[in-house]
Amino acid sequence: MMYTRFNKKLSPIAFVITMITPFVTYAQASGLIPCDGNDCNLNSVMQLFNTLQNFFFHTLLLPIFVIMVMYLGFSYLTAGGKPGQHAKLGSMAWHMLAGLVLMLCAWLIVHTILSLLGYTDTFRFFS
Repeated sequence: MMYTRFNKKLSPIAFVITMITPFVTYAQASGLIPCDGNDCNLNSVMQLFNTLQNFFFHTLLLPIFVIMVMYLGFSYLTAGGKPGQHAKLGSMAWHMLAGLVLMLCAWLIVHTILSLLGYTDTFRFFS
């Protein structure tokens, strides 16, 4: 009994770690930190924030959102005639949409703050 309770809590954590590991390796190999030692300045810090933002939005969040939409569609197709299941899936769809809107608002806030602080980089959310 204790093992199954522990296993139920550990399985999602192990799954997330397994799915995120290649992305973290990509972030380390792609030159995440733009400066080296003494040549760091405010522009380097802003470039680091922009790189982190692009990594999280392009490499992690958008693909995870697409996978969640695919899971929602599969769950909807396999729900059958269960009205409780359809209500649960409708709630999940609204939560996913709200999460996407919050994600885009967070990107807009970070982009606005970076531009107000003087960091000039091209507008490239969808590139």
